Order: sequence, then C-alpha cells, then structure tokens
Amino acid sequence: IKEVADIFRKYGCRMVSIMSTGNGQAGYRHAYIRACDCDQEKVEKLKEELKAKANMLYMVDHVEKKKEIYHDYVRPESIWAVI
Repeated sequence: IKEVADIFRKYGCRMVSIMSTGNGQAGYRHAYIRACDCDQEKVEKLKEELKAKANMLYMVDHVEKKKEIYHDYVRPESIWAVI
C-alpha cells in the first residue's frame, strides 16, 4: 500500500481513507483509497503511474463526475458494515 500511497503524495493528493482486504487469498489484497485535492491537470499522469504499479479496478473522479472501470469488478462475498 505504501508504494501506491507514495504515488498519490507525489501528485499532491491528500488521502482521506485507505481500506484493504485480503479477500481470503494469501499474498493478495484489494486496497481502496479515497483521495482529494489532486491537481486535475496531472490526473492522467497519476492514473498511468498507478496502473504501472497496481492492478486498478476502477477510479471515480467526483470533480469531472465520471467513473472509469478498468477490470470486471466482483464485489467480495463478505458483508461490509460502514459505521
């Protein structure tokens, strides 16, 4: 997670939350990172660098009001409670 978080910091983004789960697979984690205050002019370069480092599932850009899906996403079978 640190390597990916460093990329966000490199582009001036402020990370709001990080959630990760192993989803029952050894050596494999899903990490969900919410960030804000990213420089909109550098978002394309940010995405390229993230894709080179990690297998991105999707990205939601609330400023541009768009969602990009990079892989077929299957919701984990476990139940999540947001408190």
